[in-house]
Amino acid sequence: MKLRHGKQLGGKFFSCKGIKIVVDFFLNRGHTEIKALIPRFRRGNSDHECPTRNPEILDDLEEKGYLSYTPSRFVKDRLIVSYDDRFILKTALHYEAVIVSNDNYRDLMKENPEWKQLVETRLIFYFIKF
Repeated sequence: MKLRHGKQLGGKFFSCKGIKIVVDFFLNRGHTEIKALIPRFRRGNSDHECPTRNPEILDDLEEKGYLSYTPSRFVKDRLIVSYDDRFILKTALHYEAVIVSNDNYRDLMKENPEWKQLVETRLIFYFIKF
């Protein structure tokens, strides 16, 4: 059985390899300033509903400067995660970058006119063929 990124028989997993594929795609196209933003809890996640596979890939991408973590932490066995969509939009705006995501960011488009324009003009959806 061949496993796909983010999906496996009977469940899902967080695909670090999928993040690397996207980074490599842009590197192969000649881009040098690439930043993937991932919630920190993904780095050692053993969540049974959506476990992280191959977290060493994230270490390598971070070491090379292609990945940054958004804040998250455990408080009394409860995971507290920042709203990483805001980090993504702020980072893309700062670097005048495109966003590769299937998120529509509808809620954040209403918060800030700059974010609205960013989402309308620089959001690239991806399609995974299964």
